[in-house]
Amino acid sequence: MTDFRMVLRYGVSGPALTREGDSLPLAERGYRKWAGLYGTHPTAFIQLVDDTRVPPS
Repeated sequence: MTDFRMVLRYGVSGPALTREGDSLPLAERGYRKWAGLYGTHPTAFIQLVDDTRVPPS
């Protein structure tokens, strides 16, 4: 299981790109890159998820 997940989605039910990793600094850098590239798109939704805070099922 990875610790961090980035999600880029176009619209509420639109297609999504995901990227997963174990390093917070790398995940934050990727998030900032995506925000710079896609953040001005009117329907883009960019999210950085910390999976370490989710209890295992």
